[in-house]
Amino acid sequence: MTSASKRDDAIAMLEAVEDALDELIATSHSHDGLVPSLINRDTGEMLETLPEPIPGQRNSDRAHLGTNLVHDEPLLRTLYGLGRSRRPAYTTVADRYLDRWVDMCTDTPTGLFPWGEHAYWRLDEPRIGNSYRIDDPERDQPVHDHLRKTPRWLWEAIHDRDPAAVHRFAEGIRYHWNRPEAPEYIRHAYISERGRYPVGERSCDFPRHGGHYIYDWTFAHTRDPHAEYVRQIRNMLDYWWERRFESDMLPLESRGHNDEPSHKQTTALATSLREAADLLDEHRMEPELAETMRARADTYFEALLETQHDCEIWGSEYGDWPASYIGVMFTCAWRHGGDDELLDRAKRIAQAYLDEPLPDDTPVPAMDAGLAVDLIADLVDITTEDRWSNDGLRLAEDVVTAYLDKPIPRGATGIDRYESQMGPGFVLHGVAHLAMRVRLGSECPLTTDYTPR
Repeated sequence: MTSASKRDDAIAMLEAVEDALDELIATSHSHDGLVPSLINRDTGEMLETLPEPIPGQRNSDRAHLGTNLVHDEPLLRTLYGLGRSRRPAYTTVADRYLDRWVDMCTDTPTGLFPWGEHAYWRLDEPRIGNSYRIDDPERDQPVHDHLRKTPRWLWEAIHDRDPAAVHRFAEGIRYHWNRPEAPEYIRHAYISERGRYPVGERSCDFPRHGGHYIYDWTFAHTRDPHAEYVRQIRNMLDYWWERRFESDMLPLESRGHNDEPSHKQTTALATSLREAADLLDEHRMEPELAETMRARADTYFEALLETQHDCEIWGSEYGDWPASYIGVMFTCAWRHGGDDELLDRAKRIAQAYLDEPLPDDTPVPAMDAGLAVDLIADLVDITTEDRWSNDGLRLAEDVVTAYLDKPIPRGATGIDRYESQMGPGFVLHGVAHLAMRVRLGSECPLTTDYTPR
């Protein structure tokens, strides 16, 4: 593929992304700048009736008649990236979204935000939305769950608008500790009630969530130092260190499904520890704590690299992360630690997506495909090898054909609706990132979205 043809392909892909963004922006005008989670692809209107879920999708994860900032994070990242390089008006659009969201959604009784897996913000009657009520109308309390790691850029954007909101959230994480007498946390916590979430037969604490909280506390500490943040970080570090297997791998959870090592949970926590350690180092804070984070992350990764683990390439469902999810964790961890084997594994995952076409017999959530393209864009930057840009553009063309056959992207192959929970924002971000990486090289204003973990 010649340089000229690659540039032409990249421009065409960027134009497809911008057409989609323009349509989503037009829809947002009816909702004070916020983007509905479910949209009719033909009319641009918010879907009033909730469609049936695709296989593997849970109603308790969906944001019917509302918007979800965690779902929209890659969409906003794309708007800011293109706003810096091609369409300055996109920056204004993304700012309007965040201004509105921070103003309406962050002042809760616990400090925890209505975002993530089971909670969101209703647009039809402005209030916190509760996804559990789709199947169980008696479930009154909206529940916080991080869903994915909150990136530094988003914490900075929230802090710029309301520093107190960041610290209310960091302090509110304590409501995830649901068994103080024998310390144990759970990934769920009430948003609108200062109380402990019920203890279940399983702990559902999940190491990846411990990594989310450690990064949240670390960011808050770098903005307004508090000894309590450091104490909570140390507690969480020790929580999993004391529960690791003899192999140094981690279980899925501390009670319940805890008899086998979990490659995904180990990778997720270790990656977050490296990011948090580098954030402390950048601010010249807590050097001993940063060293502990890094040393334990290295131990987890050394254990991980002693094993092999296969992931589904296409067609993820709840609880079964796609390989692209793992691949971007590997490149992120490599950037913060330098293990060549992690980079080699990321390359093998990327190659698998290039070798295996999108299936036509099962719905593939948009996030799977978008992250695959984003992973390849990361490898274009890391390796500067032409093969990743050449083959990556071919994959991106297939992704554009599959998900952007109309201006508003589809949430998954085989369906004809936009649904943010399925990750169409990752398609827009991944395609834009690769196209701009090919065109601009190291000057590309977009970076890989490392939030999935």
